[in-house]
Amino acid sequence: MVVIEDKESHHSKHSRSYEFTVTAQGDTFDIDVPRSHYYTFDEGDLYVIEYREGAFGEPYYIAVGGVTEKGDTP
Repeated sequence: MVVIEDKESHHSKHSRSYEFTVTAQGDTFDIDVPRSHYYTFDEGDLYVIEYREGAFGEPYYIAVGGVTEKGDTP
């Protein structure tokens, strides 16, 4: 679980992407999130990400969702 530190959306002629800036295990990075998460969660909110072992020894994180007041993921 991480805290959303910043939010950014990027627009181009053909696509739009949404990102949260988070810190996990001492590393700060941007993670792509679904549009619905971008508009639902704000800076300072808790957010769940998963660590995955990637191909060729390149691990990565994926967005899972936010944390409600009861501690459940949506």
